[in-house]
Amino acid sequence: RMDIKIGILGVLVHLILLYSIFDIYYTSPIIESLSAHGPTSNDPPAKRVFLISADGLRYDTIMENKELAPFLHSLIDTREASYGVSHSHVPTESRPGHISIVAGFTEDVSAVTRGWKENPVTFDTLFNRSIEAFQWGSEDITHLFSNIRQVRTVYFPSQWEDFSSLENYKLDEWVFDQCESSLVNLSPSSIEGTARFFFLHLVAIDTNGHGHKPDSPIYRDNLRIVDGRMKRLVSKVQQVFGDNKSAFLFTSDHGMTEWGSHGGGSPQETNTPFLAWGSGVNGGVKETIDQVDLCPFIASLLAIPFPTNNHGRIHLNLLNTSSRYQSSAVMANFLQLKEIISHQISHVGKRWWLSSEAITSTALNSLLHQANQLAQRGRFSAVSSLVSSQLPLLQRSVFLYHRVDRPLLSILVSFSFFSFLLLLLLSSSRPFPIRLLPSLKLSFLLLTISLISSFFFVSSSHIIYLLLPIYLFSLIPMTHLQSLPQMLSLSFLPSLLLIVLLNLSFYDRRISSFFALYLAILPLSFHHNRHFFSKFSKLWYLVSLSLSPFPFLPPCGVLSLPLASSVPPLILSICIRNIQCLFPSHFHSLINHIISLSLVTSSLIFLHAYIPSLSLLRLLSWFSLPLPYIIVCRTPPRSPSRLLSLSVALFLPYSLLSSSYESLYLLLLLVFLSLFTLLSSSHTSSLFFHLPLSSSIAHSPSLFPLPHLLTFLTLFSTGNLASLSSFSPSSLSRFISVFSPFTMASLLIIKLLSPILLIFVHLRSTLSSSPSLISSTLLYSDLLSLLFFYQLRDSGSWLDIGLSIAHFVISMVSSLAFYLLFQLSDFLLSYSFCSTSKHISNA
Repeated sequence: RMDIKIGILGVLVHLILLYSIFDIYYTSPIIESLSAHGPTSNDPPAKRVFLISADGLRYDTIMENKELAPFLHSLIDTREASYGVSHSHVPTESRPGHISIVAGFTEDVSAVTRGWKENPVTFDTLFNRSIEAFQWGSEDITHLFSNIRQVRTVYFPSQWEDFSSLENYKLDEWVFDQCESSLVNLSPSSIEGTARFFFLHLVAIDTNGHGHKPDSPIYRDNLRIVDGRMKRLVSKVQQVFGDNKSAFLFTSDHGMTEWGSHGGGSPQETNTPFLAWGSGVNGGVKETIDQVDLCPFIASLLAIPFPTNNHGRIHLNLLNTSSRYQSSAVMANFLQLKEIISHQISHVGKRWWLSSEAITSTALNSLLHQANQLAQRGRFSAVSSLVSSQLPLLQRSVFLYHRVDRPLLSILVSFSFFSFLLLLLLSSSRPFPIRLLPSLKLSFLLLTISLISSFFFVSSSHIIYLLLPIYLFSLIPMTHLQSLPQMLSLSFLPSLLLIVLLNLSFYDRRISSFFALYLAILPLSFHHNRHFFSKFSKLWYLVSLSLSPFPFLPPCGVLSLPLASSVPPLILSICIRNIQCLFPSHFHSLINHIISLSLVTSSLIFLHAYIPSLSLLRLLSWFSLPLPYIIVCRTPPRSPSRLLSLSVALFLPYSLLSSSYESLYLLLLLVFLSLFTLLSSSHTSSLFFHLPLSSSIAHSPSLFPLPHLLTFLTLFSTGNLASLSSFSPSSLSRFISVFSPFTMASLLIIKLLSPILLIFVHLRSTLSSSPSLISSTLLYSDLLSLLFFYQLRDSGSWLDIGLSIAHFVISMVSSLAFYLLFQLSDFLLSYSFCSTSKHISNA
């Protein structure tokens, strides 16, 4: 058994390493309690700004089709409006897009731990900087800002959005109607006051793009309707306010691909239009900006403080104001970015590894001094020119200071990985006593390092990352390190190659087909049972290689073949009938029960394909689900009959939950595992079926990768990583006819765990849980985790970010999961569920 101290240490180390990714990669860019800065003016360029966001509108759709937006294009043609491309940041989703516009920074990546939609924003935005704000639109977006005191919200429920509807444009018309109605009923203070912010969220274009694609007439006609209502809105605003002090900004949060999706970084998704006109806007300018730059632009029009975490920069050529006001706006932008950088510098200090690209406090103060001197001489244009030229450097510095510790912390975490792997490798080959409490000398060393590190690291977790590898390395006796070069010989290269292939298969499931080739040549490393293998070699090669094409097939959720899942149970009944003669005569009743259940399962699947709505069939499906396990309970422990009945009990419910070829894959896997069990057994020929399960190859190094290879080959052969997105709800119709999340999740777990448990049941019947096996499983998992650690992403689509985290977490917990699966398999194989007299073999 593995040393209990190693086990405890392993759990603690893995918890620290698991937490480290959120501490290093997914830290919030939001800084609390910063001072606000804004342009100063008694007469702001605009009293009010109307922000109209056409959700999901592509840049090319509006700019290349004048006939779809004649009013908006007339503003461009008469040089009344400025326009251009606004580059949104990936992930191109509605929440981060709108936060970029109203808060001036890209989505807080740390929100991945709290959910993307449920949490309203708690940081500084244009809404709370304005004196009064109004918003109309979809509940999904308006609720993000509805918790702010001065914001008045009118929204429609998200259930109104129907991708299949042909009348989604009415959602946008509802928004315009509600806005116009609210404008008519504004109080005198709202009409005459300044710093008023109006936000219209138009979701119908996005909904039609998802449901009907962006090149569809419905999507394009929706833009034509929005354009007509925009003309009507401008007229209504002039009628209500009548002071020509209103500014308008028409834009989009993100674009859309040709097939109606978004979230990635293609130009169709990141290129969004912006048109600005009205009071304070310099018309006739074509500009390319970043989406975050819209935030300081709106703040400058209203002469309100910039949101304190704004990362955008003002484009002065879009403002139609005096040079004095422009210098005030650009200085406010500079001071606001300087606040962020000064706070970052005070927390990170002077790091010797900091990039020279980042601006220093001295340079910031020098730039501020120069700007103030120019302003005192009345050279406001020179102030604007000087400061605006340095704003890109300040933006880059904010980014660099936020990530300043990432390279060093990544190296320290890597050392922790290697130190623990080294400890595990050496302790499994030559066990030695481990003292978890550090010695007096080591304690003094760790304390000294902690005190010195406190001058450079602010977070206590950073000090832990520094001390952990030192502590782990100190646990290894120096005498054992001498054997390390011999252990890390060329014989270690095949294992490294398998780890690399495992890593690559997470990104391209087709690579997992190489695992089947490894399985095909696996018996070449066995020497004890060559005679048996020579008799079944053709069948072994055929079954092993037949597993390799499955990763190349479309995921089961994409390729639906309901009738195909009725064939494998039928084939299983035929195969079992043919091997019935190998079992002792008193097991024939067990065989007959298994054959009957297989035929019933095949018939149910077949009937469901032709009579899908029959309630009686669903009832029979539920009834047949636990029946195989009753047979398992009536078989003697640690016997071939227990293994056979348990395999069938896992296979038949999986077939009922199959919607395509996945049950055929599991049948081939079952045949392979049965051959492997026979090959690894100490007994050959039919004697196997008369004696208890045993093994003689438990310590063969070639078997150590099997838990990983078989598990991930199975997961990738039927879909994606966990077969979750490829899980077809159509197969659930054999059990339920209405939406029931708990029931659906339970059935999904059964489908997900059945093939994996089948693998471990057979592995447990042949492999003993030796320290070498457990240690090798940990080694494979941790080396795989280390690769995924350097592939973590905090940019890109939500899918890219989420998958990179999922890959790391799955690889980190796989060793514990495999250990628990081994223990569960051992329980299922060895536990006596009933008295000996009630076993089928004694009936």
